Amino acid sequence: MERISSQISHKSEQCRDPKCEICKLKKPFKLPARIVEAVLNQRLIVFAGAGVSTEARGVFKTTLYESIRDELRIPQGRKISFPKLMSLYCSPPRGRRKLLQTIRNRFDQMKKFPEIRRFATRFHRELSTIPYIQEIVTTNWDDLFECECDAAPIVTSDDFAAFSDVPGRKVFKIHGSVNNIGSIVATEQDYRRCYRRLRTGLIGSALKVLLSTKMAVFMGYSFQDEDFRRIYRLLNEEAKQLLPHSYIVTLSDNAEETLTSLGMNLTVINTDATFFVETLKQQLIKRKMMLPDQRFDRIQEALDRLFYAHSGLIKRIDYQSNPEVIFCIAYQYGLKHAFEDISSTKKSGRFSDPGYVHAIIHSYEIIAKRLRQARRYHDLAYIEGFLNGIACLLADDTTMRELPLYFLFGHGDIKTLKEYRKLSKRAEELHKSSYVYAKGVVQKLGLKKGDIIFSHTPFL
Repeated sequence: MERISSQISHKSEQCRDPKCEICKLKKPFKLPARIVEAVLNQRLIVFAGAGVSTEARGVFKTTLYESIRDELRIPQGRKISFPKLMSLYCSPPRGRRKLLQTIRNRFDQMKKFPEIRRFATRFHRELSTIPYIQEIVTTNWDDLFECECDAAPIVTSDDFAAFSDVPGRKVFKIHGSVNNIGSIVATEQDYRRCYRRLRTGLIGSALKVLLSTKMAVFMGYSFQDEDFRRIYRLLNEEAKQLLPHSYIVTLSDNAEETLTSLGMNLTVINTDATFFVETLKQQLIKRKMMLPDQRFDRIQEALDRLFYAHSGLIKRIDYQSNPEVIFCIAYQYGLKHAFEDISSTKKSGRFSDPGYVHAIIHSYEIIAKRLRQARRYHDLAYIEGFLNGIACLLADDTTMRELPLYFLFGHGDIKTLKEYRKLSKRAEELHKSSYVYAKGVVQKLGLKKGDIIFSHTPFL
């Protein structure tokens, strides 16, 4: 467990250990320009296998395959396929029920120990903030793409009918899901049924269209899955030479020979899958098409600062002598909700897209203009806070440190409580109409010192 713990807290840029288990996997490679362009045009799909998830080395002591093989006392030297092994495990007296319980228990173990989960989700978390990758195909049963990448799971034909045209990231789970335990594809019989569905069913048809029209990058995949080999051959037969060129990211030294023997025309990128995604992100950031992930860390820091600013303000609230305080509170709630929106939506990748951030700011500037004209000062203060919060994603470090945490109509940025209290004495002079508005609200509601906080909901 010491080895896993050190990997979890690992920071490559600070690592000086020549024997580091993570850094030694980061083999240098040249990122094809075609991949970057496909990502930017939203024409790239990720095909993810077990090697980027719970079955990666270092997550559990043994893989599921190894655990089942050892329990059945099958010699390591004996070659046996995954579905054949699972079928043997389901033989009496155990049955399929026992296999599904074993699989479920394995995922439950991961939930118990956050360290194991963090290591298992290294790839997912790195991928999550790329805004231009919207389709993932996986043979994995776990729900890590759903949880870590905010992807809607497509497991059944009903799922596809309900979500196929809904905006947002999707993950096609062609071997079932642990959250729909009966859908899991593991045994030989399961694989035969799955292949029939992929060949003739709705999801299979969608998968064919995806792989026929978009560039695929396969990661964490050994190409030993007979289901995919069949569907890939089928695509080649139907699309002939029109199938887009695709890539496989693997650490295997004999990948090219394996692909040639399987008749698959793919380009090999020899490196670690998570490192591949890291490198891709750096290219997108360099092109200013994506915001660095570090921006989200600053948002959490700003939220912590806001908490202390808000706590200090409400301790001194006197609505009668300072009715304008309702605007400062509304402004702080706007900041808070913006920061929470950014943090909770991080996994979708939307806020990593600078174009999306600019569009959000523009839409709220229009709302602010409308509120200003209508003299809805309480709502306007809230929107000003929300706008400043969203704009923090585009700000440099100096601007972030100077983020105004207090608000008063008629005055610019206010950074400290001392400065705010001093200026609030001139609130009526600085902006008479808003002061009259605030005074009317306080009188109407009968607010007094020590009363409940006059807050603002996330909605206008």
